[in-house]
Amino acid sequence: MISVRVLLFSLMWLTTQTLAAENYIVPIWASNLSGSDGSWWAQATATNPNAFPISFRVARVFPLQTVQCSVCTGDRSEVTLEPYASTVIHPPSGVPLQRLIAGAFEVTSTAPLNIHLVAYRPGVNEIRQRLDVARRWLPPGTHFVSTVERGAAWRVNVFVTNPGDAPLHVSVWTRSRALNEVRATIGPRATHVISLPAPDCGEGPSSCPPHTTEYPPLPLRIEIEADAEYLASVSSIDPDWAVFSIADEALQ
Repeated sequence: MISVRVLLFSLMWLTTQTLAAENYIVPIWASNLSGSDGSWWAQATATNPNAFPISFRVARVFPLQTVQCSVCTGDRSEVTLEPYASTVIHPPSGVPLQRLIAGAFEVTSTAPLNIHLVAYRPGVNEIRQRLDVARRWLPPGTHFVSTVERGAAWRVNVFVTNPGDAPLHVSVWTRSRALNEVRATIGPRATHVISLPAPDCGEGPSSCPPHTTEYPPLPLRIEIEADAEYLASVSSIDPDWAVFSIADEALQ
């Protein structure tokens, strides 16, 4: 009888541990990624908020850009964090002989984990951009990024990650879909950037933001439609600031 009780307790403990597993999706990470305004970096720091050790691992990687690397295995190893300890996450490419320059990745942990994610553009006018970390993938269909900041320069990039094994067909627009829709196809298990032009409200782009003059400027809603599971986020950049926004439902 004692052995049965011990077995049942062990099974209950294992079940509890399995149910406690957590998933996090880092929507974009970069290491010296070249852009039109300089190089961009992103740092993801994992912190264990619990009073007991936990383990985490980069479970899947969705590259935007990689580079050849003769010593890179692409392997993903498990990391153990002591109570309240922190460590920087160094995501592999997931591909042998390739080093990750930029992309998204998914983290699984044995208990709740805090991930602090910041993008940097170093230089005389350094920009630091805080990024949100998603908690779930978006189901097929149309979803929104409801609070996109806009600037006079109108540089808006939509990051879309395809976690599936088939090409993902995506449409992105703001304001009128008929006037402003941009379409893209994203390969399996990859991340892609879609540049969204300034919107046309029927009388040309000058009739829409960022050319309108209300202040403070109202947030803009960008809509994304895809035919399979995905993740979407938006980066809006002006010469001296940057704001990152993630799809509304991805944070829930």
